[in-house]
Amino acid sequence: GHATPFGLDACLAGWEEGDEWLNEVRGLIVARRKQLALAVEQGMPGVRLAAAQGTYLAWLDFSALQLGEPAHDFLLREAKVATIPGQNFSQEKAACVRLNIGTSEAILSQIIERIVAALKTRRRGR
Repeated sequence: GHATPFGLDACLAGWEEGDEWLNEVRGLIVARRKQLALAVEQGMPGVRLAAAQGTYLAWLDFSALQLGEPAHDFLLREAKVATIPGQNFSQEKAACVRLNIGTSEAILSQIIERIVAALKTRRRGR
């Protein structure tokens, strides 16, 4: 529970010299959010992406798809994508998930491809 000299030095360096790094990270998050928004628009009919609130977590709403189970469970089983369950925030939000987009373009592309494929398989099976 106490600060270490190295921790204090790192904190000070971040505050005094971290602007360039922070701006770069913010730019990457904006790029990942745009990547996800385009994928939702083009390949995930019925899924809604909530407006950004300045975070690396995206809020996806699958309620229009009437999955018949929590979206988190569907995505984990069918797409092999782990998310933060919407019901962690409210029982009424089981059709929603929070997705961490604080990753590389390549990894987010894989996540998107898996979700799109799972949704297509579901549509064909109906």
